[in-house]
Amino acid sequence: MDDQPDCTGHRQDMTLILAHFTVREQLLVADRKLTDGATGRLINNDAYKLIQFESPSDGYQFAVAFTGLARAGGFETMGWLMDALPKAFPVGGDFNDGLDRFKADCADTFGRIKSENKRIAVIFNGRYHDGRTTAWEPMTLIVSNALEEDGSWSARVNDHFDHRGITRDLKVDPARVHDTRCFGDLRALSFHQKTLARTKRYLRAEISPLAKLELAARFIRTVGRAGSSVGKDVLGIVFPAGGQARAGEWPEHKGRRETLPHYVHASGVRISEISLPPSLGKQLSD
Repeated sequence: MDDQPDCTGHRQDMTLILAHFTVREQLLVADRKLTDGATGRLINNDAYKLIQFESPSDGYQFAVAFTGLARAGGFETMGWLMDALPKAFPVGGDFNDGLDRFKADCADTFGRIKSENKRIAVIFNGRYHDGRTTAWEPMTLIVSNALEEDGSWSARVNDHFDHRGITRDLKVDPARVHDTRCFGDLRALSFHQKTLARTKRYLRAEISPLAKLELAARFIRTVGRAGSSVGKDVLGIVFPAGGQARAGEWPEHKGRRETLPHYVHASGVRISEISLPPSLGKQLSD
């Protein structure tokens, strides 16, 4: 996460997020460091800024993370997001209509926050049932009031929220489809371009989805360990093709721990973070 000064000279919290998809898996990882946007003071190193949100009966499963404003006064983006998603995307509803409702809620909610540090980007990464192919297809979806096409932050914070969807080109051989990109603290990546290129190359290889999740989490941790403002604790979710979502947490100085992150269903049912006992976590990994 980056305590990056915005155009007004204020500091801005930025989580580093990596989104990756192929037709075989889709994953999202994010650091967990939370700092005060005005002072840069560390609040904690294990904040939750990534959740699983889904409605399989309506044809979508996503990992959802945010970067930018995490809290202002009594407002917390994480809590708002967990409430806002099922309201915008109710069971049985049209996804595109839900997306319009979500952007309108974002504009209304963040428009009422009395803070100059209101840059925010919500990143969806997962799979949806695409009418073009009548199959589950990978997609990255970005909803933001200040994110440029290349993923960098705009100097201006808009009153409205735009969205951009990244899907596979159906003319490309599915085996060759891949997309990997980072959001948030891109400035922290300036000294890690070779490592990022190597990580992208490995993510395109035919290795297991859990191995790819581990690679992506290690990359975020590498950036954090280099002394940047990115956190060293990482949380990630992967959706293997034809399988159940898997999640992991990488606490600082420890290996992967099987974790069920915050989960929200479009019906409004939610489950907060659960850390599994080592024996059960091993069974789930087998």
